[in-house]
Amino acid sequence: MTTTFAYALQPDQTSALPAWAKTSPKYVEHTAARIVVSKLRRIMSVLDTIKPFVDEGGSLAMVGLYVDEDLGGQCVGAHLAFPEKELYVYAEGADDSIGASEAFPAALSDGAIRMVLAPVEWTSAIGHPILWAWAMTNTQGRIDGLQIEFGTVDGPSITLQIVVRASTLVLRTL
Repeated sequence: MTTTFAYALQPDQTSALPAWAKTSPKYVEHTAARIVVSKLRRIMSVLDTIKPFVDEGGSLAMVGLYVDEDLGGQCVGAHLAFPEKELYVYAEGADDSIGASEAFPAALSDGAIRMVLAPVEWTSAIGHPILWAWAMTNTQGRIDGLQIEFGTVDGPSITLQIVVRASTLVLRTL
């Protein structure tokens, strides 16, 4: 998207009353523009999925991880359960980006994928609502990470980071 400008003053005029200026978006059909818009939609999709969990303030009730036995037990998804909703975060194998969904994603339905308990550091987020969520992008512009902070504004918090690497998830506690 580019911007176009229009002014009341014309090249052959010294003053124009009443004065005015107009700014309008101008959509350009350009490959780079379509790629940027596509990337922004993907980022917004992940953040829009998480936004209701932040807005509702429900406390985390359970954390589970999905591991793929065909990948040597590597983590490929995380399941965050809240009182009335489920949040799934998973690796998109096609482009090594991150996905988020309230519905169980097809990416985790492979027969070799099973659910396991989350690491102890992650279970310390149980009982706390999501305060913030950030999307992280790599140098190719793909959203490949998510950082979620649990806790209360005036109390202690725990930050969990999920990053996609080679179609698997790397889990960190900050």
